[in-house]
Order: sequence, then structure tokens, then C-alpha cells
Amino acid sequence: MPAPNITQLSKIFRGQIKHAAYEETVKQYERIKYHADGECPTHLINKRRPNESEHILAYRKDIYVEHTKNPVSKVLTELSKIRRSSDWKIQHPDDIPKSIKQDETLQVYCDTKFPTHDSIENFIFSVWMKEYCLSGNSICAIIPEKGIVAANGYRRVNARIFDPTKVLVSPELGYVVLEDQEAFMELDTVQNVYVHRRLFHVIDDTNYFLYKQTGSDSVQLEFTLAHNIGELPAWKVKGSFKKDHCGIIIYDCRLDPMLAGLDEAAREYSDMQAEVVQHIHSEKWIYSNVECKPCNGSGIVGKDKKCESCKGSGFMISTSPYSTILVTPEKGNEKAMPTPPVGYVQKDVGIVKLQDERIDKHIYNALSGVNMEYLNQVPLSQSGKAKEVDRESLNNFVYAVAEDLVWNMNRCYYFSNEFRYMVIIPSKADRIKMLPKINVPQYFDLLGSTYYLDKLTKATTAKLNPAILSAMEYDYVGKEFYNDPEVSTMYKAIYDLDPLPGKSVDEKMTMLNNKGITSTDFVISCYIIEFVKMAMEKDNGFATKSMDIQRAELKKYADAKIKEMSVATSLIPTPPVDPNNPIVPPNAPAV
Repeated sequence: MPAPNITQLSKIFRGQIKHAAYEETVKQYERIKYHADGECPTHLINKRRPNESEHILAYRKDIYVEHTKNPVSKVLTELSKIRRSSDWKIQHPDDIPKSIKQDETLQVYCDTKFPTHDSIENFIFSVWMKEYCLSGNSICAIIPEKGIVAANGYRRVNARIFDPTKVLVSPELGYVVLEDQEAFMELDTVQNVYVHRRLFHVIDDTNYFLYKQTGSDSVQLEFTLAHNIGELPAWKVKGSFKKDHCGIIIYDCRLDPMLAGLDEAAREYSDMQAEVVQHIHSEKWIYSNVECKPCNGSGIVGKDKKCESCKGSGFMISTSPYSTILVTPEKGNEKAMPTPPVGYVQKDVGIVKLQDERIDKHIYNALSGVNMEYLNQVPLSQSGKAKEVDRESLNNFVYAVAEDLVWNMNRCYYFSNEFRYMVIIPSKADRIKMLPKINVPQYFDLLGSTYYLDKLTKATTAKLNPAILSAMEYDYVGKEFYNDPEVSTMYKAIYDLDPLPGKSVDEKMTMLNNKGITSTDFVISCYIIEFVKMAMEKDNGFATKSMDIQRAELKKYADAKIKEMSVATSLIPTPPVDPNNPIVPPNAPAV
């Protein structure tokens, strides 16, 4: 479908025309954005307490802190660990056409010179990930920059994300109209003041247009490029399919299952702040029967003006930084003043404790919506239960995110490749061969060492099979020493090469005496740490060699150790025989 004419565009720019799902996608996006950005969810508080005055509502907003931002940030941090997966790899082809300069290849540009973020990978994990998690209806687009780099034909392009509030026309219509996230200020020469100006990107399968606002109702074409790719270089970042609305696909964001818990936590947190003010802060009361002189005990001076000296109470009182409740004795029936004539209002703090526990539970439930409840402490109401993790469900969730991530990343490489090399490499088949291969990772390094240590402790207590214990120890080492790869590599080699993993020294000795193992295996297992250290000090590449070569090297060390021990035993002198207490050798013939 061709892009609209300037008349239609003007209406779109002014907001008179929007795609059919605009309102729904924006509402969905803003609902989770409140939590992700730590903003006060005023709409939630209004619904919870619709009859509150504007003054109290403003006070709630002023004292609100970003309580639900933390769980969202934790989930985003966990998802960024996809990059740490052992099978995460971007593999570029070695065979690059000779017509492309070495410092202008797709790998060099997209992995080291990509605008703003240095690499597409950095863009995906720093910008794309957050917007993707907040809305599957955001648009990712490859935007060409003005001009040609050094007039050599290699066009500079950048990847940009546009949230649903900036998507005026959706890709399903064959083109997109996107309002730039970063508007600019420009001097209005007529009024001689700086005014807010907006930029709009209009993209279809053959052309790119950049329009700049010049007045309240006028725009002008700033830049145009006929890219002639034949495909729209803009797409929805995807997510969980929700529905098809008038031909517009609407996606739920990946964090949508967290919303119920986050909304409840935000509502109750605001309520708890009010309860803290009312039930935790001390309030002093004091008796006073000394009339205020400036107002003669009336509390009013002049024409209905509250007396500043007594704050309208009519009695003198010693003030303090904290609020004070003034109690006046009944006139005509005065009773003796209590001693001392001051005290504090006793308050019930139980409601605050209850709300605090409920808020923790709501956040726990929000995290469990994406199978990441391990990121939060177990609620007090569940403190007697063991904190378990459904690893399969967690991996399924993260794998779904990884699939979308790789799909979006591939499209960034594909359209960047098309923009940059269409002229230099006319054959599309040849251009396709220049694209990297990105596998969807399957082994995610999410759970910390504490989780594996807890499991290992339980397994050891339950006396599981030594082979299972060894495998669990292997996982624990990888997590505990993640930031120290040399130590992690060494201990993983120790577990891989130990012929008797999980066996105690007594068990190994029993097996040796019963001829269940060879003396070589016994020595390797007993000296495994020393042998592996020796091998790695001797050869830095020992850990990367095949298991057969590694085992052969350890066998040499074991044979040398056995020989050394035999020599040492032969050198032990035979003690003299006491004629008064002869010791008969065990193999001596009978007399």
C-alpha cells in the first residue's frame, strides 16, 4: 500500500487519524510503564479511594516512592542474562565479498561502529529489551541517517524503538508513521521565542520520509530516501499474541502476568503510607487553661482571621517540631490537671504490619507470574514453606523471550545489511550470505549459587547417588565461580576427570581392597586436585583438550606417584627382632 499524501499525513500528525488499535495499545503500555518507571499510579489510587479530596490525593502523590519499580527491574536484569548463556553466539561468515572494504563489513559496522550503542547486541539488550517487556506493540525500525559516509556508498543506519504512544500508523497497513521520541526546540523567528517541534518518520517498503513540524498545523519534508528494499524496515517487537483488532495484531507484553500483583502492591503501598502517618508517628496531647493574650482566648483576630500565636485554639501552648493535640478543660466544671499535663496518643500499629505483609505477598505473586519468585523473599505467610523454583516453567518463559530477541536481532542485521550494501552487492542472494547466524540459546544462567547450594545440601542429606551429587556440584561450581573463569574451569575439569566422583576416602579404600578399582584410579581420585593443577600449570590449554588426552596426562602423574610411593616404602628400614619377643612374619612357615 502506498504511503498517504500530505493532506492525510497532516491529519495523522495532528492526531486526527490513528490506527484502530491505538487507544488499546497505549492503555496497555501505560499500565505497566507506571511500575517500570516508578511513577505514582494516580489512576489506581483514584479507583481505590474515589471520594478523596484533591488535597489528600496530591499528598499521596508527593510521598509515593517507586516501590513496584524494583521487581520489574529485577526481571529485566534476569532476562539480560540471556547474553551470558553458554550457547549464546553471533557467528559471522568468513567469506566476505572483496568489493567491501575490511573496515566497512557488516560485522565491523554492526558489532563495533553501530550508532549510539556501538553494536546491535548492545542496542538489543539495553534498549530493545525494556521496551519489548513493556509492550509487544512497540515498533523497531531501521532508520537511515542523512548523507553517505565518505561518499563511498556505505550508508549509516540506526535502530530505533517507538513505544505505542508514538506509533500513529501500524505496519499492518503496509507503511508506518512514527513520531520521533526526541522532539527538539527551535527558534520561532516570527514570535522570537523557542517552540516545541516534532519529527515524524514515514516508511514504506520502498521509501523513507522525514517530516519536520514548522508550525502548529504545518510540516515540511526534511529528508527522503528511496531505499527500494521491497520490504518494510519496521516491525512490531512481538510478545504474547492477544487478538486481531480490525486487522491490527495486538500483543500482550511479556510482563503482563505481573500486572495484577504490581497494581495491588502499588494500591496498598499508598494506603500503607497513609496508615504509617496516622498510626506510627507520635501525637502529643497537652492540657492548657492559659488564654492567649493577642486574641483574648477567642482564637480570632481582626475580621475572622486565625490567631497566629495560638493557631486558633485560644490557649497558649509551648510548641515543638511535632504535632500536638491541645486538650482544654471544661469551663464551669474544671477538674484538677493531670500530672504531668501531657501525654501521647496510643495507636494500633497492627494494620501497618498487616499491610506490609500483604504488599510483600503481592510483589511475590507478581514475580511468580513470570516464574521468577525466587527473586523475592518468601512472604511471611509462607515462611514455613521451602522456596522452590519451577525451573522448567522459568526456562520456557526465558526461552520465549530469547526467541523474540533473536528474531528482532536478525531483522536488525538484515535491514542494516540491505541499506548498506544494496548498491555495492546487487545480488540479494549474495547479501543474504553476509548475514550472521544467531542461535536461540537454551542454557540460561539465571539461578544463583545459593539455589544450587540449597539443592546440593538437601541431596547430600538424602544420600542420593554419588553421580547425581557430582553433577549438582558441577553446576554449583559454575555459578559460584562465574566471575573467576580460571577457578571455574579448573574445578569443572576436576569433576570431569575424577574416576570416583562423590566417593569418600573410606569408600575408595574399600573398593581398592576388594579389587573393585585399580590402584591408578584410586591414586588419581585421591590426588585429583593436585594433578589437575599441575596439568594446567604445565599447559594453559589443558582444559580445552579432549578427555582422552586429559586422562592420559593424569595417568602419567598417577604412575609417577605410585612409583614414588613404592620407592618410599622400600626405603623404610626393617626393625630389629627382639629375641625375647620375636615377631613371626605373616608369611613365615610353621615350626
